[in-house]
Amino acid sequence: MHHRHLAALLLATTSTAALAETERFAVETSGDAAKVEYDVKDNGRGPTVAEALTLDTGGLPNSWKITGTQTFGGKIDEVFGRAGSTSTWRDSGGPGTAKGAAKLYIAQSASPYALQLYARAVLKAGGKLDVLPAGTLTMTRYDTMTLKGPLGDVPVTRYELAGIDLTPTPMLLDADNRLIALPSSGGGVTRAGFENENPRLRELAAKWQGERLAAIQRETAKRYS
Repeated sequence: MHHRHLAALLLATTSTAALAETERFAVETSGDAAKVEYDVKDNGRGPTVAEALTLDTGGLPNSWKITGTQTFGGKIDEVFGRAGSTSTWRDSGGPGTAKGAAKLYIAQSASPYALQLYARAVLKAGGKLDVLPAGTLTMTRYDTMTLKGPLGDVPVTRYELAGIDLTPTPMLLDADNRLIALPSSGGGVTRAGFENENPRLRELAAKWQGERLAAIQRETAKRYS
């Protein structure tokens, strides 16, 4: 059954409450297709991205076109497609091709909406997934918590998505594995209607980051006599 759904996320771009700037991006889906418009400006700079995707029955992109401009004005013209057992793509590094079973493509210039696609695909695969152009993504589950939303309390689960950046990306997903927030001590992304939770999420993000660094120190530090 085809349906249309409009979801809005709110993006806080700075860490100082008095100076915080917010922008919105919308995601519209119709059946197996999605369109994303993403625009953020901080002191006149920021990305402007338009995306068009089609998804297969497993939730993996069959096609993905990303256009727009990067934070400092560089052109974005990225494309991914799959035909049969062949996947092809082109980003700022040039073209690429891979043959074999369908794999999740990690876009170079996508909006935060892509993180929901990645998270759901990795969770469906059992928490670990090899991806294109290369590498492996993992999802680690942590605690559950409750956020106050427009329709009342919503239970969410904290995960960390690792394998894209040098540090894992914390995210809060609802019971249907839909993205509710990408907490960050310097701002973050929150689904519209949950904006009042931003101060608490910033504090929690700072706490989680500190705990992660402390764990790394315990596991890797060497003491010399």
